[in-house]
Amino acid sequence: MVVSFGSVLALAFSFAAPEAFGADSYQTAKAVSIGAVFAVVGAATADSVF
Repeated sequence: MVVSFGSVLALAFSFAAPEAFGADSYQTAKAVSIGAVFAVVGAATADSVF
């Protein structure tokens, strides 16, 4: 989970997403949490396919 949250957080700040969408820290944390869940689900799906 640390890897999924870390990677989504790194991507969010590398593309300056909070500033682009005018989000505060609470909205950024919610978006990172949702993105991390999708990252884990996507990795599990890819793992089960192959």
